[in-house]
Amino acid sequence: MSDYAKRLRRKRQGLGITMEDFASVCGCGTPTLSNWELGRREPNFPTRVGLGRAIRLMRRDPETILEDSPNFGRTMAKARRELGWPKSRMSEVMGVAPHTIKQWETKTRPAPVTQLGAMRIVAAHLNDARKVVDVGKVEV
Repeated sequence: MSDYAKRLRRKRQGLGITMEDFASVCGCGTPTLSNWELGRREPNFPTRVGLGRAIRLMRRDPETILEDSPNFGRTMAKARRELGWPKSRMSEVMGVAPHTIKQWETKTRPAPVTQLGAMRIVAAHLNDARKVVDVGKVEV
């Protein structure tokens, strides 16, 4: 077993969460996480960065993260519709392929919590759009 595999397992166990919950938060399958923890396979560099980000997020507020994780796709779909964006625009902002947006929204693929930073960008666009609408309602 590699040092990375040992550290990953130790950190997940230190958070006190199951492999299933951590895999859901990270947006990967439980078998994939198991292979990483057993040292059978190693995640690529961007995935390692995402795993580190997920661990840091889980350390801060694990209950909220675990509660929000299943609702991420639904929240994202609602924001996208409110902005009037097609999936292609949302995928551009989120930095993923359009089919991934569809999978997250329909829950055929779990949305990783590591995308929260990108969702903050979407939220900023949404807030700006709401301000424009509010300004448009002001009577002169």
